[in-house]
Amino acid sequence: MSTLEIKNLQVAVSTDEGMKPILKGVDLTIKSGETHAIMGPNGSGKSTLLKMMIGEISPNQGNVKMARNIDFAYFDQSRSAIKPTSTIQEILCENGSDHVQLANGKTKHICGYLRDFLFDPKETQTIAGTLSGGQQNRLLLAKTLANPGNFLILDEPTNDLDMDSLDILEDYLEKYQGTLVVVSHDRDFLDNVATTILGFEGNGVINYNMGGYSDYIAHYPSKKQLILNDKNLKKNSEKSREHPKQKCCHTQSNPYALVARSIMSPLLLMPWLYIMSNSAWRNGGATLFFTTFTRVRLPITSSPCLI
Repeated sequence: MSTLEIKNLQVAVSTDEGMKPILKGVDLTIKSGETHAIMGPNGSGKSTLLKMMIGEISPNQGNVKMARNIDFAYFDQSRSAIKPTSTIQEILCENGSDHVQLANGKTKHICGYLRDFLFDPKETQTIAGTLSGGQQNRLLLAKTLANPGNFLILDEPTNDLDMDSLDILEDYLEKYQGTLVVVSHDRDFLDNVATTILGFEGNGVINYNMGGYSDYIAHYPSKKQLILNDKNLKKNSEKSREHPKQKCCHTQSNPYALVARSIMSPLLLMPWLYIMSNSAWRNGGATLFFTTFTRVRLPITSSPCLI
């Protein structure tokens, strides 16, 4: 069953050199339960397509048809839903309540819900404008995912997120049963989440491929630099996989900073460390990511900080 159909979509913007095509002859059918990921350089029309899906803007030509039962939830990368002068509780709870309204008429107390998104329950009265970029992104995710409807649109949800927050997002999307359209520059996230990639090449051209980021690059190897802006993609991916600096230990006797979710064997104490997947070993600016269960001898003289 088709949830959304786009036919011959044409969008152009006025520039000093004349009309520049942003979307050109786009045909797209999204069926219920599918996951489509969109990637490409800035200004290639990714956010424009999303805004047309939700009816915020209209195309110069073509049409967008939506099923009658669509219930959109939209994560806007500009965070327009986060009012800087509002408290966290005011943003997440309706009508002065202390409960967050969830899907299917369920509710959850704000303190417990904040823990789910790595906030301190004592922060309910914190003003949103005082939060960091990563915290604001987590807050908007918490608001959007509380009641995601049956069609979830996420525009750059991985921006400014640390590794733990990315894990929470990926776990949620893995369980999500609705239709998902997501824009991201994070290659690992795209590999873990996407079942179809829409590669925005620029000048209104879009390439399609089944699978994630790696499958797309295998199919379109010549597009790695042009379409994906791979330098920025790699930079954003590596940045998003880092833990906040305050979680590292820095001492004079320990020149290394361990950033990992680790399990220590009760029988084999130092210097052996057991590191699970989604772990990272940092030495200065370099980061090595572990994706398997590995036993590592620590090159340090004092105890690491275990997270």
